[in-house]
This record gives sequence, C-alpha cells and structure tokens, in this order.
Amino acid sequence: MELDEVMNIVKNIGINLIGQTGELAPADKKIYALRDSIACVRKHAFNRFKHYE
Repeated sequence: MELDEVMNIVKNIGINLIGQTGELAPADKKIYALRDSIACVRKHAFNRFKHYE
C-alpha cells in the first residue's frame, strides 16, 4: 500500500492500522541496531504484555 493510499484512508475513516516499512520508518532498523549494540534498554521492558505462567 502506498503512503498516499494510507493517508486517503485516514482522511476518509479517521484511522488506518499499518506496519512499519523501510519507506514509512527508514531509520527504525538503524536505531534498533544501535540500541541493541549499546544495551541502553533492559530486555524485559519489551515483554510487559506477554503472559507469564
């Protein structure tokens, strides 16, 4: 789906659920790689919503 199509849907109905892509969020991959390489975020912070038994 192209960005202008996504924006059209948002304008028409007020919301659109999409996943990140290289086009929509080009820096994400580099930022996450940097974060992981310097360990600036605790690993368990991303597991908050998992169900633990």
